[in-house]
Amino acid sequence: SGAPSIILTASRDLQMTGSSVMFHGRNSDVKTAAVIIEAASAANVSKSTFGSNQGPSAGAIIVTGTNTVVSLFETTFVSNVAVGEDSAAGALEVRLEATVAISHGRFERNTGHSAKIAAGAIVLNRASISLYDSDVLRNTVISSSSGTGSGGILSRQSNLVVVRVHLDDNDAIDPSTGQVYGTGVSTSLHAIESDAFFVSMVTLAV
Repeated sequence: SGAPSIILTASRDLQMTGSSVMFHGRNSDVKTAAVIIEAASAANVSKSTFGSNQGPSAGAIIVTGTNTVVSLFETTFVSNVAVGEDSAAGALEVRLEATVAISHGRFERNTGHSAKIAAGAIVLNRASISLYDSDVLRNTVISSSSGTGSGGILSRQSNLVVVRVHLDDNDAIDPSTGQVYGTGVSTSLHAIESDAFFVSMVTLAV
């Protein structure tokens, strides 16, 4: 259906372990991501899979709002799709002062479509993410080549920490030409508009 599988709001807590959230929004008039976490809520997600979900700004999860905090451990995002006008994150969008910590995650074959701000795997917009010991592989962004797209991770006016992360085969495609643009790190990890970021021990295929 077009409703989210889970919506967490008004300072609520969520514990999710060993779960699968699959095929949300496929073949329907989808209105949102599969999971929305907002309004100072907290979530701990571990050993779970988000696969083949589709939404307008994030395929799998949106995390938004001050004091909203999410921890993702050994969680996989695969083949999720977002199609949005202003922004699109194939798997995960974090925005408006929310905080997400990711450890031993896997983002693979996710796709983001947007004319403005987009990423195949993760969009970080005025928020904070720490990403440790994870893989960001074979994700694709379909966006203009004006510098607002990243096949892997796009960070805007945010705090980003990336440590021991494998970035490989993430593509940025210009929809007007169908051609891949950018090389190396710009197609996998792109920070714009005065980010504060720390990157260490990153394995990057160029």
